[in-house]
Amino acid sequence: MKGGNFESDNEEEEKMIALGQHGQTSSSTPISDNGCQMTPLAMAAAPIRSNENTSLDMPSSNNQRKKTRRGCSEEVLRSIRRDARRNAIHDLPPPHSTGESTLTKLRRKMCQYFFRHWQTYFSQQQRQIRGTNLRHYCQKHFWCDVVAGLTVGVMVVPQGMSYAKLAGLPVQYGLYGALFPVWAYAVFGSSRQLAVGPVAIVSLMLESGLSRIVGASDNDANSALYENLAIQTSLLVAITYILLGLFRLGFVTVFLSHAVTSGFTTGASVIIGCSQLKYILGYDVPRSDVLHEMIKNFINGIGEFNYKTFLMGGSSLVVLVVLKYLGRRYPNKEWIRATGPLFVSSLSILVTYLGDLSDKGLPIVGTIPRGFPSCTAKPWFPLTHFGDLIGPALGIAVVGFMESIAVAKQLASRHKYDLDSSTELIGLGMANLAGAIFQSYPVTGSLSRSAVNDDAGAKSRVSGIVTATLVGLVLLFLTSVFFYMPLSVLAAIVISGVSALFDYGEAIYLWSVHKFDFFVWCAAFLGTMFLGVEIGLAIAVVLSLGIVLFESAYPHTAVLGRLLGTSTYRSVQQYPDVTERYDGIVIVRVDAPLFFANAQHVREKMWEYVDKEEERFHPQQQRGAGGATGLNVDASSTEREHEEKIDDFEDNQDPLVPVQGRRRCRSDITTQPSFSDATNSSDCERKIQFIILDLSPVARIDTTALHILSDMNDSFIARDVTMCLSNPTKIVMQRLIASGLDKDIGRGNIFVDTHYAVESCLEKLAQSSVSGEIFQGERDGLSSTSSSIEPVDVDGNYHLLL
Repeated sequence: MKGGNFESDNEEEEKMIALGQHGQTSSSTPISDNGCQMTPLAMAAAPIRSNENTSLDMPSSNNQRKKTRRGCSEEVLRSIRRDARRNAIHDLPPPHSTGESTLTKLRRKMCQYFFRHWQTYFSQQQRQIRGTNLRHYCQKHFWCDVVAGLTVGVMVVPQGMSYAKLAGLPVQYGLYGALFPVWAYAVFGSSRQLAVGPVAIVSLMLESGLSRIVGASDNDANSALYENLAIQTSLLVAITYILLGLFRLGFVTVFLSHAVTSGFTTGASVIIGCSQLKYILGYDVPRSDVLHEMIKNFINGIGEFNYKTFLMGGSSLVVLVVLKYLGRRYPNKEWIRATGPLFVSSLSILVTYLGDLSDKGLPIVGTIPRGFPSCTAKPWFPLTHFGDLIGPALGIAVVGFMESIAVAKQLASRHKYDLDSSTELIGLGMANLAGAIFQSYPVTGSLSRSAVNDDAGAKSRVSGIVTATLVGLVLLFLTSVFFYMPLSVLAAIVISGVSALFDYGEAIYLWSVHKFDFFVWCAAFLGTMFLGVEIGLAIAVVLSLGIVLFESAYPHTAVLGRLLGTSTYRSVQQYPDVTERYDGIVIVRVDAPLFFANAQHVREKMWEYVDKEEERFHPQQQRGAGGATGLNVDASSTEREHEEKIDDFEDNQDPLVPVQGRRRCRSDITTQPSFSDATNSSDCERKIQFIILDLSPVARIDTTALHILSDMNDSFIARDVTMCLSNPTKIVMQRLIASGLDKDIGRGNIFVDTHYAVESCLEKLAQSSVSGEIFQGERDGLSSTSSSIEPVDVDGNYHLLL
């Protein structure tokens, strides 16, 4: 150990008691991962505590045992204290150069980030396939997947046709979206329970985007162009997903906060529901995607109200709502909710056929082409409307992936398996690519069908294969059955499905938890309803990016104080009653990386804290002898309250833990006569002399922040204030060394721990109080003064005399 001399005769024996348990020698000091020297305080405290009952002959009485333990460890603690303070300075050699050029290093990191990831992933998949016991799967899980796949298939047939109608496409496009895309996802996807296919929000966004390009006319030429644009949009969405997945850029979508996404989807659900009312009311209205115009159009056309469609659609909606309620009310009858759309569809088809309602003015689906979809790779090019399609395609990709990954991660967590976002992007990209090849519009994971798939017992992606196979059988043999299906029933299925997206409960939760997030939710919700889906999505994106920029530019900072009875430093606002602060010292923590966006704000906050701290030191403030030791007792608390806090903490402390940093009452401090004179003189008017910047949360620092730190250091020096840094990370320390800022600040003022920094500053304050002048020693001369610090026995406890 590199400590001072022991005062006892058996110093080597006491030294072995402290450090011998771990085989530590005085010639070696361990180094931590970030390059910091591990102090003997950290190495020796644990062995002393863990072996105190076996290393010493303890008396039977608890009081005698405490005194004996304290007496046997006094010398050890004294040496540990001196040695810990000598090794408190942060020590990190200059970064070792590997000889790699910047281009080579960048190439190596890109290889590790992109290619090694996929190499590891495919290796894991290969081992998983080899380790699969097919016989065990067939016996245990196959029939569960078959039942789940059939349940979702029964649900997706009417839903797919309804969502295709919502997207402005023929109803068969919804069935095509539940065929080849689902097969493709079963091969390339990563979620075992996710049900991929047409969804309401993507259908609405597609219809909103393409209608602006094609126009409102309904002739054959425009219909053909509309269908080609839908296929091209599916291709662009597939390319976006695949590129994001290959380059592992799925994190881009997390910039949309949950509050923003919830507000957008809730507003979109209102627009979707209102857009389907025309099929239930029985009369056509001009197309619009803003709420107030829809209401105006419905009022203007109320004279064309058709009671037949209203009765059919309204009764179907009531039945669907009741079945959903029963499914939620009785969990063992969840199949009721899943079969609700099929039950309503079958019943309405039967009633329409038997009553010949199509000839009596009830609109129906009509003819659906039989067979598999044709190959549509030829209409991909030329992309004459690429500029108009790129906006809707990116919006669909972002919103679709967020909806899909949210439910996929929830299901993966429930079934305890890992889900890779990049692989999920590849799976969705291949699903949309298959849709673009075989006559489908963009698809993504469905929230409602995924929940049904999981509740039905799905164990693997085989359930998706079963679902797609069932849809294929419907296309081959059962399309004529849906000829008599009323359009009002399809509208009722859509309204029932999107009702789950109306997340008013989230608004109530946000209001009670976080008011700012509530206002963000309202902005996205109202913007989507009254300005349109595309503008609403733009508002959501702008709000999310604005929140990210605001949080980055204005990080949280805090003034720290020491928790009583510990060497831990926490925010004085979080723990105002159990923290102490020190006259002449300000401790500031920055809870974010330092870079160009927030460095100026950090500088302003530090000066603000210094100015506020200096205002606390008024000449008439009664501090007693606490000013000499650098202790600042809060004027709002009485001396008796402080003594009670000290007693409470000391009663629960291990006697072997040094107590030199605890808040001491005046009766303790007055036993130190050497500081009494300094207290009543100029020390009461002491200004801030040290500012300690806790860098433990700062993971990175850029050159702009380094320049601002350098300017701050120069400004502090001009005001006779010393800036100290505590616990910088390895990357931060390397930047400090490379820029030379470590020399400007002084290596003696960069510490591995905030507590050591505070002790060093208090020591210098105490020396300046005794000598009557401000300490201006060497900036890196900490070790020259450390050996003079000795513990003083006050009421049976050892305190560091500062």
